Amino acid sequence: YERVWMPRSVAPGARPAKAARVVASERNGESGRVTDLTTTAPKPGLAQPGAPRRQSTQKILEAAEQVFAEHGYGGATMAAIARAAGLPKPNLHYYFGSKDALYAALLENILSLWLDDADLWLIAERDPATALSGYIRAKLAWARERPEASRIFAGELLTGARHIDAYLRGALRARVARIDTVFATWRA
Repeated sequence: YERVWMPRSVAPGARPAKAARVVASERNGESGRVTDLTTTAPKPGLAQPGAPRRQSTQKILEAAEQVFAEHGYGGATMAAIARAAGLPKPNLHYYFGSKDALYAALLENILSLWLDDADLWLIAERDPATALSGYIRAKLAWARERPEASRIFAGELLTGARHIDAYLRGALRARVARIDTVFATWRA
């Protein structure tokens, strides 16, 4: 399988063009982990539309992941995230509006990353054992590579999931329903 993972962190609600490649390189030939974080290259001589916005939001989300993981939601500040991102604090408010919105966007980004692997592995055409073990390996690989993401998500769930409740009730519900149809196919 070849698929490129395009980070949904580009902007809340934005969906960049996907050109994807799954890198299958572990022992059994199927890592299943979506590993390539590159975007489609712009045409030579032309600036890619929205590139500064995508770069800024990506920098902000990466910095936010580090700051929220280190200090928790309550201890993190927009000023600390701006410093870590190397951007002026007003940029954070311009792109995300508030600390709550930035935190929710970060959580959605984390979930999207994990669920993209679920979409790759949990398909009806795959043997259930292969699909589940592939997804578990992919999720564990992300946990090793980005332990802060797992820490942030676990902390959110332990505190009642108030920042991501709307996502859990909306977009996530649709993705889980799709996965449920796969499990129903396997049971049949």
